[in-house]
Amino acid sequence: MTRAQVTLDGPREIHDARRFYRGGQPSFERILSNLQIARDILPLIIRINVDSENRVHIPELVRVLRESGIFDGKCKAVIYASPVVPYTEQARMLWRPIEQTELPSLGQGIETSLEAVGLTDRSRPTHSLLDGNRGGCNAMQHHSFVIGPKGHLFKCELGIHDQREAVGHVLTTAAEEPAARRRLPLLKPGVKALDWDAYNPYDNESCSSCQFVPICKSGCPKKVMEGAEDFMKATCDYWDINFSELLHQALSEASR
Repeated sequence: MTRAQVTLDGPREIHDARRFYRGGQPSFERILSNLQIARDILPLIIRINVDSENRVHIPELVRVLRESGIFDGKCKAVIYASPVVPYTEQARMLWRPIEQTELPSLGQGIETSLEAVGLTDRSRPTHSLLDGNRGGCNAMQHHSFVIGPKGHLFKCELGIHDQREAVGHVLTTAAEEPAARRRLPLLKPGVKALDWDAYNPYDNESCSSCQFVPICKSGCPKKVMEGAEDFMKATCDYWDINFSELLHQALSEASR
């Protein structure tokens, strides 16, 4: 494993109200403790899940992480904000998602928060043009996996609720699977596992001639393979609405 991404929904009070254990116990302190241990073992990517209600707490979370020494480890730790997407109608009723026009400001908010606590290049994300987690999904990387609560490996976090979408397990040994000597082992795909190796964003007829496809890679590959047209349109809207502002931000950063 060369790096790990961990998600937080805000500082302690905000996070624990949203992300608690099955028995209702809080999870923020456990995650923070794990980050403090991991900071000297491997590079960390800390993603803040942001919606219209918790975005004002980004500076507080950055301050807490700074005071906890997360960014002072032997390995680099970067932090970025990603909008919460309501993948079901029930989830859509719980909060107001970030509007398309608001997405570029998430990256700016992170930059301002890092500068306020004396952090700049060491913890700055390297993909500011892709703020909003659009394009280049980690699921398309051969050695990228999401670890489920029982140790199963998934290509996409959207499938961890269904064990049939698992493609492996962290406890598979080298003796059971020779490929484990080189990388995390793969098991025979479950009956619902998507064919990730066969996916090619340029095969999408509606995207193949689009000027943004080299950047956006057709958006969420899982949703594209499932034919979810609403999510595909949301990706198109994101780039149509925000590209000029994102490009301006990227040029401003490059000129610093």
